[in-house]
Amino acid sequence: MKRNAIRLGVLFLFLCVFFVLVPSRGETDECAAGVCPLVPEMAAKVREARSLLAVEPLEKEIESISVKSSKQKSKKKRAPSVSVLKQKRLYRLKTAEFMIAVEDGDTIKKILLRETLPPFGSSGFVFEVIDSDFDCELSVEYAGGVGINRRYFVFCEGEGEKKQFLASSGFFARENIFSSRADAESKIRRITYSPFAEEYATPEMVVYGDFFVRISLDAVFKKLEAKKVFSRAYPGKLVSEAHHKNISYILLISEHCDHDEFDAWGAEFCVKKVLTTIALNEESVYPTMNRSGAAGAMQITDNRKKIKKDVYKDGTYTMVRRAYPDAGLIPEFPKGAYDFENALMTEVLLWDYELSKLPQWVRDAYTKDPRLVVLCLATAYHSGGGVAGDLCAKPTKAVSLDAFQFPRRFQRIAPTKKTRGQEGKPELEYYLRKFIALEKLNPITIEVKPL
Repeated sequence: MKRNAIRLGVLFLFLCVFFVLVPSRGETDECAAGVCPLVPEMAAKVREARSLLAVEPLEKEIESISVKSSKQKSKKKRAPSVSVLKQKRLYRLKTAEFMIAVEDGDTIKKILLRETLPPFGSSGFVFEVIDSDFDCELSVEYAGGVGINRRYFVFCEGEGEKKQFLASSGFFARENIFSSRADAESKIRRITYSPFAEEYATPEMVVYGDFFVRISLDAVFKKLEAKKVFSRAYPGKLVSEAHHKNISYILLISEHCDHDEFDAWGAEFCVKKVLTTIALNEESVYPTMNRSGAAGAMQITDNRKKIKKDVYKDGTYTMVRRAYPDAGLIPEFPKGAYDFENALMTEVLLWDYELSKLPQWVRDAYTKDPRLVVLCLATAYHSGGGVAGDLCAKPTKAVSLDAFQFPRRFQRIAPTKKTRGQEGKPELEYYLRKFIALEKLNPITIEVKPL
């Protein structure tokens, strides 16, 4: 690829400043004391690759499509409905350029590709190489992963060893269907990312990921203290005094460890995977939203619920932001969920909010030893306050980390004509057992004096 000399000079200067200043972003008391870990070579290399990709221009093509929609019409209430087919004009991403960065010896090289997305209602994707920094005959193959987690094998013809994949940059959206061209432009996002791979998961990367999370939590708690954000669960006390950083740490790991991964490889793999992913992407980690609307590092939602005509109940993010105005959370969702520190702060505040709604015995026990009732809060985070209130309605040891017993009434829904054969809350049980396993690796300790 040809590059303008001036542009290269500016980019080189930017990278020099970036690598000098970014490590200082994590300057905390620990760093000042001389125990701030060095950024691993792999993390620095991936950071450089992401920086190189982020400044490269990419093009995309949005097309309009005509889709048949079926609507039931009836002139009278009791008359048979008639199916009417209508043509609806929608928009979709047709083609999009994306770029990947790979390691070639001591240098990072870029490859420009173009993806052609499948027709409406279909799946899969195809891509072709458009340009590259390589002089060889290049082979690029899809190696697995979905969305921002796609990985690629890169070979030079005649060379047996594949190039180390570092990062990619391209256009992404939750669903490739939009109501207008403007809607498409607003929802299609450019994301530069480095997905997890086992080859990245060295001890140094895991240590760096752990350090990054902990300095971020330190920063969040210091901000809450400086802003004097008061607890709703314990009026008169600051949120920063009432809660425990390790709970946030465990939740972060849990939210990004799939059940299948936990079953196959255990909690140790979950920790390794999440901390390595964070080491690779730092504050830009987990920048997407799933189909249920959960976004970012802490999988926060903001789904409004309709109560009656023109009356809605706030979604979770909006509720937390309004309940703790002094915290100064980012107003826009999902932007606030994608910001790593803002997401951590939202989780701490949501934890406090849910605790304020739980029975008094839970709040009393939490001040003495959070391990006795932390699963009540984990339930609220996963399934909502109503389910948590049911689980922890009465004082019981069965909800403690050491004596947990999932209630039988949660295991299967009472059989009715509508629910016959349906399971109860298996995902919640799994979530809580995963939390317990992760806590054994990162024990919750009393970090502050009991309130």
